[in-house]
Amino acid sequence: MLNKALILGLVGLACLLGCAEQPADTSTAVKDTRCDYISETRLRIEGFINDDLLNCVNNGRPELVTTVIVDTPGGNIRAALEIARQFPDGLELIIDGDCHSSCANYFVPLAKKLTFRPNALIILHGSNDKGLADVIRPEKTEAEIAEIEETGRRQAAFARDYNIHPGWLFIRTKADYMNSSLGRHVAGIIDTDIAETPSEPIKIKSVVVYEPLIRSCFPNMEINGISDARIQTFKQDTPMRKSLVAQGIVGSGTLRCV
Repeated sequence: MLNKALILGLVGLACLLGCAEQPADTSTAVKDTRCDYISETRLRIEGFINDDLLNCVNNGRPELVTTVIVDTPGGNIRAALEIARQFPDGLELIIDGDCHSSCANYFVPLAKKLTFRPNALIILHGSNDKGLADVIRPEKTEAEIAEIEETGRRQAAFARDYNIHPGWLFIRTKADYMNSSLGRHVAGIIDTDIAETPSEPIKIKSVVVYEPLIRSCFPNMEINGISDARIQTFKQDTPMRKSLVAQGIVGSGTLRCV
């Protein structure tokens, strides 16, 4: 289960670069996109976040939803933002599997109450910020950069409207990206406590979220079940984890929003 979740996390990382400028492209979905209104106030979301999911959510009444159950590797930024804006305040978010990428960035901050089921895992890899646009600018056309920057403006407006700490989104400058830094809005030490010390600095691609980070970014959020969630499995010193750390997939360790 952990391997599958981290593979999906890497798909989300790729989507940060690809989905922003190609909002309608859903051809790389890892699993079927699905939403299910269990009742008028309970919604389950599974699979990639894309326009199909947005349409599915819009077929119900998201403004009445009080509980959202998620199992998603993330996906399209704009679709995630549009979905998130339709939910009311005071949401309960239940993570029943994966909540990576756009799910972590934009759904988790909505929660007044966050519940981790035993198979739950949150993975962050950053967001669509100006630093990212500056890094990839030489590789993109002017039209592509304009699309990415517009998505960045939508994200910034969402973060402002919902008072999201920039540390949760790993807001960074171009220099931060070049130095494999997570930016000035977080402090602490990532969890790379493995048997062998890496011979080179780790180029961080994805961060498995531990309790100190989420509690510092959302101090008023009620959080349940995290001590029994799949996050704990990642912390174990295993050959799999060593391999993942070498690939830049690290635990958040003592990182916290500052």
